[in-house]
Amino acid sequence: MEEFLKGAVLHWVQDWGYLAVFVGIMLENAGIPLPGETIIVIASVMAGQKLLNVWYVFGATVAGAVIGPNLGYYVGMRGGRPFLLKMAKLFRMSEEDLVKAEERFQKHSDWAIFLGRFVAFLRIFASPIAGVMRMPFHRFFIFNALGAVVWGGVVVGLAYVLGENVAVLLKNVGLTLLGACILGAAYLGFKLYKKRQAEDAAVASSQPE
Repeated sequence: MEEFLKGAVLHWVQDWGYLAVFVGIMLENAGIPLPGETIIVIASVMAGQKLLNVWYVFGATVAGAVIGPNLGYYVGMRGGRPFLLKMAKLFRMSEEDLVKAEERFQKHSDWAIFLGRFVAFLRIFASPIAGVMRMPFHRFFIFNALGAVVWGGVVVGLAYVLGENVAVLLKNVGLTLLGACILGAAYLGFKLYKKRQAEDAAVASSQPE
């Protein structure tokens, strides 16, 4: 079944190119369970083979990952909790599991939206939950857009550089852990950069004019 799905996605991307990436990612991030990461990996590998442009693949990924959750947010806001209950039944979740997910989301809503794409479950549910719980749209939009850029950059970049080997890496390491490591390294680099700036400023101010 997995090979059949991969083959179907391959033909879809070959036939429709960047549009397949945009539409596939948009629908998945809106709450429809499609193989978003598989679509990106295949398109990025094709970019590595010079069949597609990697920057266009990245742009289509980010555009779909920004627009899709906005649709999910709107549907969640309009459909309310009954809509979430229908989604939960579709994924064989109990109402108790849904309540726990809502409680966790309420405590960490910003991070859930920003990092949600690194977890397949959250990629589908985060934006409708945000709409149901009336998360302020400006906050939702900012963290959603930032998360789209980071997630798109990680997946497209890895697939472009590593080719088909990225599938093995994602399967063994997991995108959640990998994303956390990359974000942690980026944060550490930023802190070291700020520390170096502060030290340089202190040295400059201590020197006689």
